[in-house]
Order: sequence, then C-alpha cells, then structure tokens
Amino acid sequence: MRATTVTAIRSEHPCPWPTQGVTAFGSQPRAGIPMEQWLPLVDFEDRYEISNLGRIRSIRHQGIFRLKIRKLSNDGDGYAKITLKKDGLSKTLKVSRLILTVFIGPPLGKECAAHINGDSSDNRLCNLRWATHKENENDKLRHGTWHNGRRGEKELAKTHCPRNHPYDEENTYRNGNRRQCRQCTTERHKRKRLGLV
Repeated sequence: MRATTVTAIRSEHPCPWPTQGVTAFGSQPRAGIPMEQWLPLVDFEDRYEISNLGRIRSIRHQGIFRLKIRKLSNDGDGYAKITLKKDGLSKTLKVSRLILTVFIGPPLGKECAAHINGDSSDNRLCNLRWATHKENENDKLRHGTWHNGRRGEKELAKTHCPRNHPYDEENTYRNGNRRQCRQCTTERHKRKRLGLV
C-alpha cells in the first residue's frame, strides 16, 4: 500500500496548490485543495506519521492509540524542526529532510533538502527536492536568500557587488564562505598582469 501512495504522490510532484486552505484532520476536502496524505516516519513507524503538506502527528501516547498534530519549532535559520521521542531518547530533526526521506526516498548523493520557492517555512512536498550543496547555494542566490557574511546574519544578501556587477549564477562563485564577483576578479587579475596593482 505504501508504494502505491508514494507513486501517486511522485506523479503530482511538483504541485501548484497554495498553502492557504489546508483541510484539518478529519474534515472533508474542498474543491481545488489536495488531500492530505500521511505516511509513517522512518525509524518512528509505530509513533509518528508525516503528511505531504508538512505536518507531523503522533499516533500513540503512553501506549494508547491517539492522533495528535505535533507543534513544530524553528531552528533559528527559518527551518522547521521537531523533536521526536522513542525508547526514552529524543532526536531533533529538520521537517524538510523528513518529508523528502519518507515520500521521495534517501538523498543518494544530494545531501541538501532544497526549498523550490525559497521559503524555508514552506514544507509541502511539492516545494521540496534533494539537491547538491552547490545547487542549493545557487538556488539561494536566485531567490535572494543567500546571506553575505557570518552565519545567522538576517540581512538579505545584496544583489550587486561593490562595483555594481550583478551577483547572478554566471557572475558569482564561492570562495570559502564568501561569494565573489567573477567580473571583478577578472579585472583584478588583468591589472595585476599589467603591473597596475
């Protein structure tokens, strides 16, 4: 049964529906709004389920069958996380990675859970994909969510370098934790070769 559900979801991915108007558990779906589909969480199958709309619910509490939507918290960088308990141990995990692992499968060489629209709080399956680190960084540049400077800096990245060249995919490369303008680097090397620096 799980394989059929996953195949059905994969065929819908990516999805065009909005985040508003998600039906609550137990209510009837309305026209134009997708059905929320629940699958058991890997390694927590007997305790938790996760939905294609980014929600997590516990299915047991103190050995009694009881459905309860779990509250998500923020990891400080805008990503939803949740603390799951099993056998007396707690484990905190990012919701985006959980959704992709359950509905799509393990990462297989693409280690980042990328948000297609750039909104890290939008954890619907249709907004998530596995990506390499480079693909994810390029997405951040495209969305304007890449932070120039120290980790945790909340100011959005600038769109142009100090010499007014655009920070776009073709003109930008990373040097450690900083992005560099290719055009400025090329001009600097030319000046060096000519002995002007």
